[in-house]
Amino acid sequence: MSGSIVNCSSLNCSVAARYTSIDSGTREQLIQTVATCPDEHCYELKDMIHRGEIEDLTKLETMASKVLQAHREARTFPPTYPHPLIGEVDVWLLCINWIMNNLCKHDAEETLAFVTNRSPPFFRTCISDSFHLLDVVDNMV
Repeated sequence: MSGSIVNCSSLNCSVAARYTSIDSGTREQLIQTVATCPDEHCYELKDMIHRGEIEDLTKLETMASKVLQAHREARTFPPTYPHPLIGEVDVWLLCINWIMNNLCKHDAEETLAFVTNRSPPFFRTCISDSFHLLDVVDNMV
């Protein structure tokens, strides 16, 4: 199995990682990566959602936690680069969209009520966290 080092700049990320191509044209991370790229975790989550592999809130929370952790590790302190923060907001938006499509029959009002009142604690923070992160990004630019 041959692999090559590619820069994730095509993915709007500056992290280099080692990839190999598969017949379907998707990329799979090889055993040893040069660095953990938060975008790759996000693409994995998006792909799992698209393929219907996320079946319940527990699985969604597990995968979203993994992606959020990768984005948090990519942050600088104090935050000086907006990309990891915006990446976290993207993860929350993926979660809200999954909840709306799979639990709330595509109803935005029902989704908001579910996320703020009836969802597990992990998801209750998604809206406030997103607004907070966007405020931080807004202050940077």
